[in-house]
Amino acid sequence: MKPPKKYFIVSGTYNADQYVGKCIDSVNEQVADDFDIVHVVVNDGSTDNTAEVINKHAGLRQVVISHPKNAGPIQSQLDGFAYAREHGDPHDVVVQLDGDDWFARSDALQIVHQTYLKTDCGATYGNYICTDGAASCCRIPDWDNLRKDLKKNGWPFSHLRTFRSGYTEHIQDRDLRDEDGEYYISAYDAALFLPITEMAGRDKVTFINHPLVSYNRHNPIRDGRIRYFDQIRCANSCYSNTPFREVAL
Repeated sequence: MKPPKKYFIVSGTYNADQYVGKCIDSVNEQVADDFDIVHVVVNDGSTDNTAEVINKHAGLRQVVISHPKNAGPIQSQLDGFAYAREHGDPHDVVVQLDGDDWFARSDALQIVHQTYLKTDCGATYGNYICTDGAASCCRIPDWDNLRKDLKKNGWPFSHLRTFRSGYTEHIQDRDLRDEDGEYYISAYDAALFLPITEMAGRDKVTFINHPLVSYNRHNPIRDGRIRYFDQIRCANSCYSNTPFREVAL
């Protein structure tokens, strides 16, 4: 694969006026000598002061997409993916950074970039620092029985998730919807990143051990606090979908 030239950071956010400024600032602090950074901030119909905070902190790296009403985290991600495909190359990289989280260090993207250059990988995931001191859930799964392992041992592919933009073109809309035909309200990471790991293949998915993200567990409306059982339901539904075949970019 070609070396990435652009990193498209996709940050969906809803009613996160206390945190989204820190997210944006952490992106603007990233050191990028040999690649470009585009930060796609998706304001998903927020009803607080999120829009004002985004406008206050946004700089040259930010592109703001605003939903007139809340459409959910999957739609926010899909909008960011579409922007990356339109304005980049299939070998460029999408970075998932929630709008209420932030980079833990200013060289986070440099570490990711060097990983892509050294390993020629298609996707990465890695460790994080919880704001309440909780432990990271990241691990290397049993690739030979991946979906069975996820059902038994839980989700291992956590922050920071990154992947080649070209994989997003192959995501199937039907795999993002629940039994009622609606986009999953929770566990968007499982719905979107699990197919990408399968498209990339086990030898093209790299675990980065360095904690690169501060995972905000103090947000009172985070999914793990208010939609815990929805998370489990949606994740288990995702794990039951038909696995994806590897895709060559």
